Amino acid sequence: MSEKRVVIFRNGTNTHGKVFALPQTLEELMSQEYLRFNSKVRRLLLRCTRNTI
Repeated sequence: MSEKRVVIFRNGTNTHGKVFALPQTLEELMSQEYLRFNSKVRRLLLRCTRNTI
């Protein structure tokens, strides 16, 4: 089984996204984002681009 991944963009931009492995909780994802972007997560906006959910 392949690991699910998400692409996170800083400040709602559509360029220079970072790929993250999808952890079990949103808190873990926000912690990973903080370490990678070095900025506090204030909100997450989810957008589905394919029928893979």
